[in-house]
Amino acid sequence: MPLASPAALSEATMLELSDSRPGPDRAIRLALDVVARLPALATRTVPLGTCHDRVLSERVRADADIPARNSATVDGFAFAERACRGDGPWRLRLTARIAVARNLAVKDSPPSREAVRITAGAPVPPQLDRVVSVDAVRIEGDYVILDSLTDSHDTIAVRGARARCGNTIAEPDRPLDVRDLAGLTMAGCTGVKVRRALRVAVVSACTGKLEGNGGPGRATLMAALDRRWIARQDLGSITVTAMTKTLRAASEENDVIVAFDRGGMADIVLGMGGRIILDGIAMRPGGGVTLAILGETTILLLPEEPVAGLTAMAVLGWPVLRRRAGIRHSRAVPRVGIAAFTLPPTDGVATYPLVRVVGAGEIPTLDMQSEATGTISRLSQADGIALVAPDAGVGFGDRVTWTPITDRFA
Repeated sequence: MPLASPAALSEATMLELSDSRPGPDRAIRLALDVVARLPALATRTVPLGTCHDRVLSERVRADADIPARNSATVDGFAFAERACRGDGPWRLRLTARIAVARNLAVKDSPPSREAVRITAGAPVPPQLDRVVSVDAVRIEGDYVILDSLTDSHDTIAVRGARARCGNTIAEPDRPLDVRDLAGLTMAGCTGVKVRRALRVAVVSACTGKLEGNGGPGRATLMAALDRRWIARQDLGSITVTAMTKTLRAASEENDVIVAFDRGGMADIVLGMGGRIILDGIAMRPGGGVTLAILGETTILLLPEEPVAGLTAMAVLGWPVLRRRAGIRHSRAVPRVGIAAFTLPPTDGVATYPLVRVVGAGEIPTLDMQSEATGTISRLSQADGIALVAPDAGVGFGDRVTWTPITDRFA
């Protein structure tokens, strides 16, 4: 079970940011503040069609009301409410067709008891105040038969309903998803400013031809880094004697280096002129976790044991990558589950067991993964990671915060 002991920032950083020894959570926050001080990634304007999963670098505001005029939200028929006098059903004669592409408008008021065809997204002429969908009427030749009148609240998008001129339609510092792109398209944007992809190199240490457990961890992490806001590079397995040369070359081309450490790599980074920002996070089983900076490159040293290494990525690694990429708004939201296990508290230690969902419902039941299972199979069978704070324990039936593996590892 991965455990994290109280973390310690380097002495220089401690004097700069805090007067007291912080706990793990505060130590990580202070370390992220240091990472945020590094030069921001360059930005450029790119076509909207290539922006999915790229980090938006500026706030985008609407240049006009969205929609600019009252618009139909369904394919159907538009008419004036005054055309339906008396009791129904009402018989309305079809007169014209309004197409989105031609953006036609009725200049004169249509005769009484007449309707026009309209498509979703087309502007509703100002003389007409009702829209009904095709499914809500009967068509008999050139006539539309309405059995009843319904509210047009769901069939007409009022001018400015989605955004008023000057309103923010996309917040910066987060990856763009399909919802953002849809809103930007409706606002008439053809391109936006995004940050360049974060360059991340992954390496594992080996002794001769013996790679150890870093290989599976490196392969799993490379798969998790398959994101458009990340440009990944697999440096492979490198011997300790060649590690200095490898790290120096990688630091000149990458923003972040993630290394599965077999021990001694922190001394190599210090010997190259780097500085340790955060250390003392001990993972059990596995080893230590260290965060360092070499020039403008962030170096994250993970335990070689795969579960401990990827747990360290969930707790520290992914926050570092997001902060370095300029992402301040993440959609990885912890969930709540019911514990089907007991976990005694440990003084000053945060616990991160792998869990499986064993129940269904609004609040799922979580079972802790067996320690006896092999490390890779434990990871492959897990649904997520529980987040247990220092000095906190878990009793059977307690609510426990957890994060799905797909939210943090992918």
